[in-house]
Amino acid sequence: MLGIDEFDEHVFIDRIDHISVRDTAHLTFHLTDGTTAEREYTYSKEVVPHTQEQKDHMSRMIKEKFTPELRQQRSEKMKQIRSEKFWSNKRK
Repeated sequence: MLGIDEFDEHVFIDRIDHISVRDTAHLTFHLTDGTTAEREYTYSKEVVPHTQEQKDHMSRMIKEKFTPELRQQRSEKMKQIRSEKFWSNKRK
């Protein structure tokens, strides 16, 4: 689109007027000469998988934090919130 092998900030600023984003995967580049170029963008995040030791640790932490007493407190709080607000039964 810009005819360059690697990113050059000055070329980008000189040639790109603005970029329209239709959704997370479709971009329209509006160039300063009045033309447009559409591109699809895919983003892949590099994920490092958790080890079994990390999974076990997190499981223990959650079980320790969410005691039956805390769960009961949160349940009562949610019951109070729901009783004070109007909750529509209609789906959007």
